[in-house]
Amino acid sequence: LAYAQMQPGYAPPFGVYEWFGVNAPTDLITTPVTVAPSAVPPAQGAPLTPPLALGNTLTFLGYRPESDKDKAGQTLIVQTAWQVNELPTQPLSLMAHLLNAEGVPVAVGDGLGVPLDQWCAGQIIIQRHTLALPPETPAGTYWIQTGAYTFPDLQRLPILRDRATVGDRILMGTIEISAP
Repeated sequence: LAYAQMQPGYAPPFGVYEWFGVNAPTDLITTPVTVAPSAVPPAQGAPLTPPLALGNTLTFLGYRPESDKDKAGQTLIVQTAWQVNELPTQPLSLMAHLLNAEGVPVAVGDGLGVPLDQWCAGQIIIQRHTLALPPETPAGTYWIQTGAYTFPDLQRLPILRDRATVGDRILMGTIEISAP
């Protein structure tokens, strides 16, 4: 089964793919990530180990780099894995941003690969994020963050630990970007 909706509208462009007889991914990186509010620099978060709850809607299970491109002007691809806990009450998007040390986005790969009307509680969603690195990106260390936000208000889902909000973004680690 494959379907692609390329016209943006109420939901971001998406593609749907279904594989039968495939279990949940077992090669996800689930080592501790950094969780922080978006108002603080990336390095000032708390280390937490997935799975991590995003409100009542999703659980972040882990991530997997799909490519090892690490030069300015190239494309970085990362997959994030999510479990649906309950259906969201409004449209949302899964984000992936490449951030500089101050937390300013350098590349953005937001989207939603599975439309909300196809979601069922208990499903696992793998989102493929494509981040085009601008050619003028200076060499250095960058953070890769993920999370979810709602439309049209662009409010990020809170990341919960013991029912308390600990941040609104998950920093999956750093990557060294070299000159083109």
